[in-house]
Amino acid sequence: MRFLPSAAVFLSRGILAEADALHASFFCSARYARRGPRFVTIPPAFDVNSEDPHMLSAALASGLFPKILSIDPASGQLKTFSNSQPASIHPSSVNFRIKPANRREEFGTNHLAFFTIMHSKKLYAWETCPVDDRALLLLCGESEFKVSPRPLGQSGDSYCF
Repeated sequence: MRFLPSAAVFLSRGILAEADALHASFFCSARYARRGPRFVTIPPAFDVNSEDPHMLSAALASGLFPKILSIDPASGQLKTFSNSQPASIHPSSVNFRIKPANRREEFGTNHLAFFTIMHSKKLYAWETCPVDDRALLLLCGESEFKVSPRPLGQSGDSYCF
């Protein structure tokens, strides 16, 4: 028996054997991964959308949600989608060269997806890419659609999500 500060845990031979097997399989896979990435050839019948940037953007948006940055329409500043904290693109990122005032025009969208965010003096996002607003609306979060008696595009209507 091994005692932890809050409770006692019994380690049976079966549990130890499973832990040893997991440990061995992890280090085996890590050893073979050192040779470099091994890419898989995808049959053409299944590779119909790999060249379409809109489909790739939609896939990234749905996979990375809620790791989304909103671009402010007036200033071009970035805010996190989940809690509206101000963020910046990290200087080592390829998208850092784009000035805040030109972000919406350059990216052609109102949102960016990011993979990593780091907090130092301010929030820095790495690995950013533009995502389409329609992809966010259709694939991310919990959308609520209501029927309106007014036609679309009438003055005074606003679309927000």
